[in-house]
Amino acid sequence: MSYSLRKLKLLVDDPNGVLPLNLNVAKLFCAAEDDGEVGELCTLMRRDVHYANFWGVVRGEAAALAVLKREQSALRLTWSTPISTITSNTFERRGYIHFTSDGVASIPFIGSWLTKFSQRLVRESLVVRDGKVVFRDLSFQWALGVH
Repeated sequence: MSYSLRKLKLLVDDPNGVLPLNLNVAKLFCAAEDDGEVGELCTLMRRDVHYANFWGVVRGEAAALAVLKREQSALRLTWSTPISTITSNTFERRGYIHFTSDGVASIPFIGSWLTKFSQRLVRESLVVRDGKVVFRDLSFQWALGVH
């Protein structure tokens, strides 16, 4: 028996019926994050949110907003996929990252030019519970190396 991957659909178990609400919260969170709307982000996060990225993991709303400001100043993110459902509480989207400061980008005159040629795959994962984001992670998307 063979299966066509194109025809298979992801079926998400939603015993509590919270998937539509959580998906809407995840979409609003991603839109607010992309637009830099701090006030809306605060209403969508729990006060003890865990916010993780390349500079570490922080806990709490104020620390998450500080890390978000750091991200906005050092990174340019381009999302290639819409938010997708993993479970009724877990969502992710994938895209590309371009470092605009630090590392090679900080080399005078040619740093910004050199970084234009290097984009890395990233993914953002969200966990939503009770209509609030409780965990957010931005990390590199790793793949198996071919040698």
